Amino acid sequence: MQVTGHTVVVTGGASGIGAALARRLAQAGAAHVVVADRDLAGATAVADQIPVAVARHVDVGIEASIVELIEATERDQGPIELFCS
Repeated sequence: MQVTGHTVVVTGGASGIGAALARRLAQAGAAHVVVADRDLAGATAVADQIPVAVARHVDVGIEASIVELIEATERDQGPIELFCS
């Protein structure tokens, strides 16, 4: 998978597989990694360890929360090329 220069979103990024995936995508050259989770403090802790990452709150069970995540990401980081949930 080629992610160099791309904007990627990882939901569930505050811990476990999501956090590991966020780190790996950054290592692979993603321009922006959005670490998204219901646990904003956890997402922030992970994003703080990744130079190209930002944290955002999302509750994937609420459609409006997903829409806000997408809109905020595209506004601030540019078009989303990969969305991992």
